[in-house]
Amino acid sequence: MAAALRRVAATLLHLLTMLRAAQATVLDINIEEWIEELADVTMPTAFFPLTIADGELLRDAYLDFAAGGEADAGIAAGVVALAARMQAVLETVAPAGCGEPVFVKTSCRSAKDAPTSQKRFDDKFKAAAAAKNDASDNALIGCLLEAGLETMKSFSAAESLELFVKSERVYQDMLLALQQPQRWKQNIAVYIRIPAQL
Repeated sequence: MAAALRRVAATLLHLLTMLRAAQATVLDINIEEWIEELADVTMPTAFFPLTIADGELLRDAYLDFAAGGEADAGIAAGVVALAARMQAVLETVAPAGCGEPVFVKTSCRSAKDAPTSQKRFDDKFKAAAAAKNDASDNALIGCLLEAGLETMKSFSAAESLELFVKSERVYQDMLLALQQPQRWKQNIAVYIRIPAQL
């Protein structure tokens, strides 16, 4: 029995070591780590630096959203204040009133899992489906993808953060980064998507 417990403990220790190494690797490939080397072949990007307190706010805002019910007033006020600070960075990429949306992501990933939780996703889907005038499964899947992409576009920091606080991906990114505060270097990356020329 003791030998079996030692083997289980050794296996668990090995798995924990592998998990920590994998987590460190994720932080090693954040956009800030490679953007300068690939600046000539990637979209111009502006960065809004997040503090650890901002990361905690985004984590808590997602947990508040996932719990359902009435939003916590303190968290909601914190998100509004974060959006106010972030807006100036968005405007360096797409000046207010220019009509160009921006795309945003954390240092690691985008909030591409959040669009379906947005009212505007439903509106965009219905508009795309009506314009297609084709109710086939393939056409409707195309409309879903189009609506998702359109919903990822933001015209303000408030719209961007509305996606972030409803994204499990952003939550996981913040959780991972908060577990390694000695390596904290998280940003919100802001860019205008330039369509690929095929």
